[in-house]
Amino acid sequence: DYVFIVTPDQYHSEIAEFWLGRLAPKGKIFIEKPLDASMRSALKLKQNIKERNKEDTVFAVDHYLARVRPLMEDWNRHLKQIGKVEKVEFRILESSLIPSNRAKTLNKGIIFDLFGHILALSEALIERSLTPSKSILQRIKLKEVKVARYYDCPIARGVGWHTEWL
Repeated sequence: DYVFIVTPDQYHSEIAEFWLGRLAPKGKIFIEKPLDASMRSALKLKQNIKERNKEDTVFAVDHYLARVRPLMEDWNRHLKQIGKVEKVEFRILESSLIPSNRAKTLNKGIIFDLFGHILALSEALIERSLTPSKSILQRIKLKEVKVARYYDCPIARGVGWHTEWL
């Protein structure tokens, strides 16, 4: 059994809990990030997973990584060309009108809408850049977050995340 949960965020944990007790012994649940719109629901799911000893069963995935796959595949080649990376900046711009089905998410601000994708991309790229002896948390710190909000504008103006590598 494989379950892929790609519904609106507020239903992720509820659906995962439903399937957690119904999976085949080696079944897996894949939840599109974020884990849930509610911290309370996400923590409840985490506790349920732990109580059932199913830590190797539920995985969070990010569909946005498919968009940047060419960059990720060439990341090490780019690093060799540019040398040591001291700062990484991501900008995500919406090039088209915002679909009406995203309205609830947008009311929470752009961080809730896009920041999970930025974190997933950062983790993937940083993981490819580090030597196995150093953990990600030892090598990176969040330096500055700049955001734009959707105020009476159908197109997002962007979001940037600056990091400094130690």
